[in-house]
Amino acid sequence: MDYLKHTLWPLIKVKGVHLWWTIKYGGRKNIPPELIFGQMEKSMKRFSENIEQAFRHLPADLSDHEKGEVINLMGLAKELEEKMKELEPKDKGN
Repeated sequence: MDYLKHTLWPLIKVKGVHLWWTIKYGGRKNIPPELIFGQMEKSMKRFSENIEQAFRHLPADLSDHEKGEVINLMGLAKELEEKMKELEPKDKGN
């Protein structure tokens, strides 16, 4: 059951949303970039929040190397959010 929930469901959900957008907007090329970037931004925010929550609830017996990996992931998430914000105004101006 966990395999279906964590492996297949995200794929089915993404493909379903893409199919819905394709039908709604009359083709793949007609899907507004603002919609796609908005969804990506929401996803990045959820990812950042999940990483922060995981860091708060780390076990006390975790090695420094593993803690460093989590901190690196948090930094990467912040970097990706900043890159998304840099890309967004360019698309809105066109």
